[in-house]
Amino acid sequence: MWLWYQRQLARRMLAMVASVLTLTGPIYMVCEPLVEEWLSASHVDAGRELQLERLALEASRLEESIDTFWANSEARAGWLEPYR
Repeated sequence: MWLWYQRQLARRMLAMVASVLTLTGPIYMVCEPLVEEWLSASHVDAGRELQLERLALEASRLEESIDTFWANSEARAGWLEPYR
């Protein structure tokens, strides 16, 4: 505080640097989780695209499976009638 009341520019600049350094630590500690979340957001987007590709592959596999099921149910032998 004493440096802020001095009339010389060099001492006021020193006071500003000291104040910035004093406030940087707590501000960084408060913002650190937000910065980490922001940095990991790009990884989440890439993971979502990969998940969408996997879901599309699974959907096509299930469609093939249901087509096979319907083909097998039309050619059923026995006393049960085919599925419709």
